[in-house]
Amino acid sequence: MTSQISAVNRPVLIVDDNKEVLFLLSQQLVNAGYLVEDYSDPVEASQVVMDKNRNFSCIIVDRNMPTMSGLSLLKLAQEHKPLMARIMISGQADLDMAMSAINEGQIFRFMVKPWQMSTLLGVVAAASTHTYDEQSKHERKLALVADNQELAQKNQFSQENFEFLSKLYINLLSAYSPILGAITQVTIDLCEALNKTGFLNPSEQKLLGFAAIFNNVGLMSASRAMIRKSFVKPQQLTTKEQSLIERHPCQIDSLLPLVGDLHELKEIIRAHHENWDGSGYPDGLSSHMIPRVAQFLALACYYAESNHYKEELNFKIQQLKGKRFASEAVEAYMHLVENKALPPKVQELKINQLRSGLTLASDVKKTDGQLLVSSHKTISPRVLEHMQALSSSNEIDDFVLIFY
Repeated sequence: MTSQISAVNRPVLIVDDNKEVLFLLSQQLVNAGYLVEDYSDPVEASQVVMDKNRNFSCIIVDRNMPTMSGLSLLKLAQEHKPLMARIMISGQADLDMAMSAINEGQIFRFMVKPWQMSTLLGVVAAASTHTYDEQSKHERKLALVADNQELAQKNQFSQENFEFLSKLYINLLSAYSPILGAITQVTIDLCEALNKTGFLNPSEQKLLGFAAIFNNVGLMSASRAMIRKSFVKPQQLTTKEQSLIERHPCQIDSLLPLVGDLHELKEIIRAHHENWDGSGYPDGLSSHMIPRVAQFLALACYYAESNHYKEELNFKIQQLKGKRFASEAVEAYMHLVENKALPPKVQELKINQLRSGLTLASDVKKTDGQLLVSSHKTISPRVLEHMQALSSSNEIDDFVLIFY
């Protein structure tokens, strides 16, 4: 990184066809400790400006020169040395001309002849400092780009590994609790749809995708029966069980090693059950205290976990706008409603409630672990009859998950 250096080491380029003015400018800056290189011929000076091996802390150019205008020379300097501060001087105090020079050549300062020496030294000092600051920023940016490229190469396998771990995690979640796995997948599907509405930037979209996958990891500390009750009959949870369920957004620390130390992701998952009006958990955050991505995840989770049918659910979500949910999250959701882009929800039904034509939201397995019907398969009359027979003999679970 370039450090700020003293005036004695700062090279300055001066171009003025008036040799007396050129000499005066040069002497004043040399006396102040600058390294001065001066030219009375702007064409000759232009060769120096275009030389990629020559660098200056600033360039001072007279506006009116016969062979090449000062503005043309400064435009050339802007093209070849964009970080170098550019100063124009003129014997005419013309505001329109000054603004044209500033706008067209991106001039750092405009000075009118005759000038006060203190003014000149102050302008050159500011211009030189500006140049070195810009060079420092540019070098930091280049270093950051190089670091990011190196990191991207190193993380190529890590990204592939992360995608594998994500799929493995969803499969394990489904194996532990089919309803938890299915509801998490609905959350993921809705977040993918929300990411296409244009309400979130690419960085936020990535975080929402990650958070949708892992938002329920804390529930794996609860029993299967408690998880099922929390989704199917939440009103039957005891106070102790409700307290345990409400702690699940806080139990995310063990996950971070899988995805890197994403502090933002941790905050989003912790806040995904906070409500806009402050009535949520675990911290009672409200309005803009809730991370923006968490505001969208909160609505996605509500959609996935709610037992309401879609028409009723859409009406309910609109009612909760500005209360439970952020207005823009509801607007993004309604955009999906209008475009019929909502993913299917899941519902748990008893075997005797099934009918042919329904689509399974999870695998149906026999009690010995043998797969009977795969997820996303439509239940045919023959399959339904077979499932009912196995249910009667207690060879499969009494409940299955279906899409609706």
